[in-house]
Amino acid sequence: LGVFFLFSLIFHRRFRAESGLLGKMSTHIFQKKKWLWRLFFLFFAFFFLCFSLLRPQWGEKENRVEYAGIDLVFTLDVSRSMNALDLSTSRERIDRLAFAKEMIKNFVQKNPDNRYGLVLFAGEAFVSVPLTLDHNAFLTFLDGTSSRDVGEQGTDISESLAASVDRFSQKDEDRGRAIVLISDGGEDAPEDLPAFAHLAEKEGVTIFSIGIGSTEGAHIP
Repeated sequence: LGVFFLFSLIFHRRFRAESGLLGKMSTHIFQKKKWLWRLFFLFFAFFFLCFSLLRPQWGEKENRVEYAGIDLVFTLDVSRSMNALDLSTSRERIDRLAFAKEMIKNFVQKNPDNRYGLVLFAGEAFVSVPLTLDHNAFLTFLDGTSSRDVGEQGTDISESLAASVDRFSQKDEDRGRAIVLISDGGEDAPEDLPAFAHLAEKEGVTIFSIGIGSTEGAHIP
């Protein structure tokens, strides 16, 4: 309706000259003494045109999704030492963080049935992505990950594991659950680390640790 009146306003002089129902309607609407109607219809034409471009939708739709994989949380070290350039691909030399992100990305793409979460840590830890089946969203957040995401430097493995274990829901106890800890280390193991490992075992969560970096090491930029 709005589009009709908009085009009627633009071409009303041409429509006046035409016979038939459309011409009569245009002549009736756009007479000079009815300029208020023209302004009224122009406003609503523009309003409905913009409103239709927004493609409004109402209501809710619930989709039930079943998946056969496991719940897997990647716990990724983003401390500044992960910027060290001591790893390489077949094409170029890259830093440890980029290498870890590429490794995670390849794993996710090859295992599409799992739910994935992402916890970032350095001197503190926070949840970047909760467990989700939306792999595109997960990979988008992963691609944007950098050493600037965590302000406090260090390597607090205990806090990272605690945040990772908290990602798992009690109602999913019948599913396989695992944490993949990826870090270049840099500090002695904290005293409370065995306690967190025991907590994870009690919750039925398996922890895999991956050390990343070369044996030669490199300067931190």
